[in-house]
Amino acid sequence: IVLDKSGAANGSVMDYVLGKIPRDELSGVMLANGSQPPPRVRWPSRIEDWPLPTQSVVKQCLGTEYRGLQLPDENTLIGSVFTDIGCDRKCDFCQTPNYHVGFRAMSPERTLQWFESQKQAGAHLVLNGSDQFLGRVLKKEGREDVLEIMKGIREMELGVMWFNGLELKKMTRGRGINRKSGDDLTPDEELISALFDWDGKSGCYFAYLPGERPMLGRENYSKLLPWQEHCEMMRAIARTSIPHIRYGIIVGFEEDSRHSELVCGATPELGCLEENVVKCSHGCFEDKVYLQQGETPRVIHEDDLEKKVNASYPDWYRGSAPNGLADKDSHHYYYTLIGPGLAPAGIDAENIFCASYYLKPGKTYPAHNHPSREFYFIFGGEARWQAGDKEFDVKAGSFIMHPPYVPHGMTNTSQTEWLSALTCWWIESDDPKDVFNYGGKVTNPCLSQSPNTAVRHKVPLSQCNSSPVIEEKGVTTKENTKD
Repeated sequence: IVLDKSGAANGSVMDYVLGKIPRDELSGVMLANGSQPPPRVRWPSRIEDWPLPTQSVVKQCLGTEYRGLQLPDENTLIGSVFTDIGCDRKCDFCQTPNYHVGFRAMSPERTLQWFESQKQAGAHLVLNGSDQFLGRVLKKEGREDVLEIMKGIREMELGVMWFNGLELKKMTRGRGINRKSGDDLTPDEELISALFDWDGKSGCYFAYLPGERPMLGRENYSKLLPWQEHCEMMRAIARTSIPHIRYGIIVGFEEDSRHSELVCGATPELGCLEENVVKCSHGCFEDKVYLQQGETPRVIHEDDLEKKVNASYPDWYRGSAPNGLADKDSHHYYYTLIGPGLAPAGIDAENIFCASYYLKPGKTYPAHNHPSREFYFIFGGEARWQAGDKEFDVKAGSFIMHPPYVPHGMTNTSQTEWLSALTCWWIESDDPKDVFNYGGKVTNPCLSQSPNTAVRHKVPLSQCNSSPVIEEKGVTTKENTKD
């Protein structure tokens, strides 16, 4: 049982669980036998004294991509540093000070040693994971420390990426502290330029910029920039030469629900927030940023769903289970995953119906059709497929689309492996709204009365009537054939 909520014990806990050589003394846990190691290991009190990773570790940790970001070239290597810990104050986002971890930062000299180790290992860009890098400005001469660090990074011809955000209020002239200039919320242009300018080789290549809207309450709002000043700060950052920005908003206040007015017009460099999407008119965003709505993510599993088969199909095909349920004799079965009115057994959706589908080895799904448009994505097995007048082989990775009413069927060509697929119906704007009410119907009723005569392709009516089917010497014939 982990007792240390701060996360400080996580490394040694994982080592203990995995049976590895512990990197630190085990702490902050209760073991199965009831014993309790020390509640917390004493670390060096000064972050300055913490050991930096060896070159071997740095090289092993270099990466070649970051969340789809377009890098300067295909050979770009990305390192990472974390040169400070803790936070100077509590807010709605984090309760770090409750863990008695105040803000502690490495000196410029020690910080640049860490960046230098990344450079020596071959890094071109370096991720700085701390969102409190600017906590340095709270102490005297702290602003100059930040400028010195950024100057040193540029002299190494390294790029930094602020992927975890920076506190915007600390980029103002007043830096958000209670001194004589503490109320000055004007952007500090020199500091902003040092943090975000990019010259093609060094500086800031990428930054995530937080909307900084508290999720609950107003008591900690003083930490954040008022909205108009926030917009002015965003304009100042957008005016730098930073090539890539991602911007995220958390809407938390009642008045924030008028989100289309928050960015539109106020920050033209950032584009317009409308229909819950931030768009950038100047290409400064790599991708769109969406606001989370009220819906809750869900996970379902086939084991929790009913195994079904088309109830309108012949008994020999669907098996003997009642009410459209599949059993061991069913030639195929499916699990409905998403569609209209499925909760709580599935996921509700009005305009799409999806199921996982399985066809027995060597069996044929007889020719059928339906008003709904449909696709299949094969993720296991292989089959001979018929759709309209086209016949083709499919295998794992094949994608098949059936327009409305087109007859189609398939034969599992494997004698040992089930054919498995994802199949979906969906509704286009010109489709009848009740199109899902009309399920699949076999297109050759006279040939579908027996597994020996069922075929995957459509048969002209001139070759099919209600007369009995007779098999003679392996050849199927018909009596009294008529149109």
